[in-house]
Amino acid sequence: MPIATELNIAQTTDASLVADTIFGPGITVISSTLTGTAGQTGIYSDGLTTSPGVVPSDSGVIFSTGNVADFTNSSGTTDTNTLEGTSTVHGGAGDPDLTTMSGYTTFDAAIFEAVFIPDNDFLTMQFVFSSEEYLEFVNSGFNDVIAVMINGSVVELTPTVEAVSIDTVNTTVNSNLYVDNPAASDFYNTEMDGFTITMALKAPVNAGVENTIKIGVADSGDGELDSNFLIAANSLQTVAIAFADEIELEPNSPAVLDVLANDTDYSGQGLTITKINGVDVVAGDTVTFGTGEAVTLNSDGTFSVVTDGDLTASTFTYEVIDGNGITDVGYVTVTTAAVPDPDGYVNGTTGADLIDVNYTGDPQGDRVDNNDSLGVLGTSGDGDVINGFEGRDTILAGAGDDIVDGGADADVIDGGTGNDTLDGGIGFSPISYLDVANGQSANGNSGGNYFQWLAEPFSNATISLDAGTDGDRTGDGVADYILVATTNSTNTLAVRSFDYGLDKIVLPERYVDFSFSATRSSDNDYSVTVKIAYASGNSQTFNIEGEGVAPTVDNIFTTTLPSNETGANDLIAGGSGNDLITGNDGDDTLFGGTGEDTIFGGTGADSIDAGGGADTIYAGDGDDVVTDDTGVSPEGWADVVDLGDGNDVFIGTGYYSNDDDLVFGGAGNDTITVQQSYDTVYGGDGDDLINSTSELVQFGDQLHGDAGNDTINAETTHDTITGGSGNDLIDAGGGADVIAGGGGADTISGGLGNDTIHGDTPVDVAISLTAPVVGAGVQDFGSDSYHFGFGATVGGTLTYTLETEIGETYTLTFDLEHVGTEQGAHVLQIGNQTITIPADMVGAQSYTHSFTATDTTTTIVIEDATPNGDTVNANSDVALTNPVLSIVDMGADGADSIDAGGGDDLVIGGAGNDTLTGGDGDDTFVYAPGDGFDTISDFNVGNSGTLTDGDSTKNDRVDLSAYYDDIWELTSDYRDDGILNQSNDGIGGADYSDNTPFGDGGLVFTNGVASTSFFNVENTGVVCFVSGTRILTETGERLIDTLRVGDRIVTQDNGVQVLRWIGRRSVSQHDLVRNPKLLPIQLSPKLTGGESCLAVSPQHGVLLQINGEERLVRATWLADMQGGAARIMTGRREVTYLHLMFDQHQIVFANGAASESFYPGKFALAAVAPTARREIFALFPRLDVSEAQASYGASAREFAPRNDLPRHLRDLKRHSHRHRASEPIKTPPCVRTLSPQPVQSSVC
Repeated sequence: MPIATELNIAQTTDASLVADTIFGPGITVISSTLTGTAGQTGIYSDGLTTSPGVVPSDSGVIFSTGNVADFTNSSGTTDTNTLEGTSTVHGGAGDPDLTTMSGYTTFDAAIFEAVFIPDNDFLTMQFVFSSEEYLEFVNSGFNDVIAVMINGSVVELTPTVEAVSIDTVNTTVNSNLYVDNPAASDFYNTEMDGFTITMALKAPVNAGVENTIKIGVADSGDGELDSNFLIAANSLQTVAIAFADEIELEPNSPAVLDVLANDTDYSGQGLTITKINGVDVVAGDTVTFGTGEAVTLNSDGTFSVVTDGDLTASTFTYEVIDGNGITDVGYVTVTTAAVPDPDGYVNGTTGADLIDVNYTGDPQGDRVDNNDSLGVLGTSGDGDVINGFEGRDTILAGAGDDIVDGGADADVIDGGTGNDTLDGGIGFSPISYLDVANGQSANGNSGGNYFQWLAEPFSNATISLDAGTDGDRTGDGVADYILVATTNSTNTLAVRSFDYGLDKIVLPERYVDFSFSATRSSDNDYSVTVKIAYASGNSQTFNIEGEGVAPTVDNIFTTTLPSNETGANDLIAGGSGNDLITGNDGDDTLFGGTGEDTIFGGTGADSIDAGGGADTIYAGDGDDVVTDDTGVSPEGWADVVDLGDGNDVFIGTGYYSNDDDLVFGGAGNDTITVQQSYDTVYGGDGDDLINSTSELVQFGDQLHGDAGNDTINAETTHDTITGGSGNDLIDAGGGADVIAGGGGADTISGGLGNDTIHGDTPVDVAISLTAPVVGAGVQDFGSDSYHFGFGATVGGTLTYTLETEIGETYTLTFDLEHVGTEQGAHVLQIGNQTITIPADMVGAQSYTHSFTATDTTTTIVIEDATPNGDTVNANSDVALTNPVLSIVDMGADGADSIDAGGGDDLVIGGAGNDTLTGGDGDDTFVYAPGDGFDTISDFNVGNSGTLTDGDSTKNDRVDLSAYYDDIWELTSDYRDDGILNQSNDGIGGADYSDNTPFGDGGLVFTNGVASTSFFNVENTGVVCFVSGTRILTETGERLIDTLRVGDRIVTQDNGVQVLRWIGRRSVSQHDLVRNPKLLPIQLSPKLTGGESCLAVSPQHGVLLQINGEERLVRATWLADMQGGAARIMTGRREVTYLHLMFDQHQIVFANGAASESFYPGKFALAAVAPTARREIFALFPRLDVSEAQASYGASAREFAPRNDLPRHLRDLKRHSHRHRASEPIKTPPCVRTLSPQPVQSSVC
């Protein structure tokens, strides 16, 4: 028997003291009030020692209709309940809200009210109601009442009632929640005749803004007999929420119930069940209720529930605790029915279950693929929610969009068809993140915190971890996580109280570049600024204040999500559909199947087969093996793969042009193999082996070794290869490759093809000039070019050793653009030859020298300038230009005669009346105003293609697009005097007033003909006039085909902008048949807000509004959506795409619709022809050596992720800024064409 001991209660009328006691984590109190008579409110302490089993916690607040001091007595005897009628009548006022809830007049109300700001969307509060009215006044009209109101609305205190009173919780109603304490028995140390077990309310709140709460207790019916409302200290919180669960079963039947599945844990460390209905439990313990049900706590945090034979509903509670010691109480309602209603969940048992279409073990009768989803978790039709729970289960989900959790132990899961979510873990509660939006400041608390920065474009936010303040660096030694939601650009996050080496910022994908600065202010305090760049070109800035180990990018950032879940060695197959697959811990075997899957391997040595579809794979920690696109398919799929930490193996098996994989190796010694497409690989840290195999000639990869001693082997395509830091071994294979060794002693072999090699440092001494045998005794060395590293000091030298073959002739080209204007000769030494560069070549763009090797190695010595300037100028770039072509001559002023010979040459005559001969091959001639009268002797001779094959790289060409508006102006000009010189200005409608003038020079073509059989768009860049897209310019709308560099185009964000570059790509009927994904997309003006239909390339972005925010949306995704306002133009036989590029990414108006200009990201540059890339690099040289984000700038708007788009086009809002010209060109409305269409231009 307990001993009567007075509970330590400090009476108070101080509302702020009450607020400080009951409010806990995730809430900021703004103001508070307290009304009632003195003695009705108090702060209690040592409750678990004084009145165990009665109070909700060791300390808290007690409100009473009488005196709080009468809750216990101090007799020191076993007579703990001395009075049958403890009562104080204060004569105080009641409360109208409590009167309404109870249905009777109220008296002696004690009311607490507060204004507060919650961090999250739900709050909870633990409490106990006790009363001296039990049990004799139940249903008598005298029922004292307690109640809580949030923002003016009454909160349900149990799953079934709003206000708790003696009528709603007693021996017959909610009896599992009631504890009887009659005066004659003295079971508990309290004067009250009955009380509830610890319960908890749940209420939605408005996060981040002010909310109100009202808490009250009052006598009802009369002022006699006392009742009390006890609230646990710190329990009014928003960080650990145990939401109510319910289950319906047959009599005397078992079931497994996962009560943690819907609970919320903002600590991210997992919730643990500690009590069932107030009884302390550990795994394996069983609690049997007075209503007859028995509940056992399983090792995976689930309950095994067994009903008795009574057809009734009963409620019990359970208590959880998070990783920071914060607790909450949740309710479970068990209904026993003769025929239970299905609940939409197919649940297994704690044993080894086979759950498939024949499984009948679900307690409510739910079946797999039974068209009985009931809409649970968004499922429909045959979409099932399946829980395996404990045991080695085999789950075959079959048809529909299924959600499967294998539970504990090693499971086998097959998702079947549909877009499935498959989880092999044991189903601990998911981590809840606190969202931080633009302009917000969020504060954490001591312990683990989990924030999600929404990272909207052009946004700023501040997150203070560990209860820190702005500028604070002090952490708490507990891991916190900040999840970055998107790769949106132009935004900044400030972080305070960061534990370097412990806390993590989780990026949505691997970065490809960064800038980093750290300032140390004391032994362990650092201020850090990091700018992260992603593969898309977007970047984000982080300003961090913290303490701990010396900060680095790698100990701050990660892409590995924190997880509460653990798991065994699962086997999961996604099947067809767009699946989400999670392996969690253990050495899992994961199959994506067909569809666009997202796969998380988790920790452990996983085996991941992505299967068909454009998949996203996060392998996680451990030595993983990842294979994409199993089998050979003419479709091909572009995968994004993050191998994570560990010595991983990636095998890219996809074929054809659409299989453009993006692979991040992460830390560890990885082996990465890609093939047959435009793949991009970042090896990451470690000594990686990167192989590009089985490539077709039209493809080319970007292979980056990053840090470590990497080995990179390319194939026969035009690849871009960087070794990064470390001693790398690079074999570029065939093709016109661009190679940069990076730091360290690299060994580089260009192989077959016209390569450009950057040694970068003087220690890159093994640059191979050898080439494969292509015939009997014949070797093909191509026209390799070498970028030699910059000079070190004035008066110093750089020495390089080239591997050569005796008797072979080599050509080296040096860029002399920055040599300067010094007089006198300049000297290079190649082998035993000393080369004098003539003085009249100083300042020219290049110098080319051929030599015959006399040894297996040839040394090149580059002498830096002395202070007197008698050799090569200091700080000069001694490096060749043009990564693919051999520059034949940049000659000095005068009448030069240049014969380029065989090969694809770039011929530049320069000033003077020159005679230019390209020789065999597809040559490019350059003419500029002031170059004089040049004669091209063999134009259109030696072409590898025709002038009508749609590929301008397979014929001789000279870009004259700046001089003529259309091809007929050009032929008319040549017809009048045999010279292209604009001599027919004003004749026959020719008007050159807005064209670049030839000046005093012109062009003559030997055997030239003034006809479109000799001149056309492919060899002059001057377009044929066809009906096409209308672009809004400074002077009105013009057809895109007539635009030229220098035109002034209207943009949405920056007014009128000058057009810097125009590109075009013609796609033939053969190409469209072989790759229908190149077909254009037609967009209705009802969708775009334009004036007429707009035809664009599949990857082109148009500006639409999503959830009130302007976003670019790719046309191909719009065509996949329902509604018909965007469709693939399957009737097209041919199409020509045009690219418009400015000094920065712009939103232009095409056919009145807002859409993007050309953005030179990695994938966009890879898609244009090599000549177009060279033109872009000439205009924007930094693009040749750095990412677009750093060298060109951010995109005008963020692209909307596909998952953010609705199912139907009607749910998208068209862009509101609709632009029309005063006199638009007339075009027919959109029609569905039934016959094939001719070539037509489309904006790209």
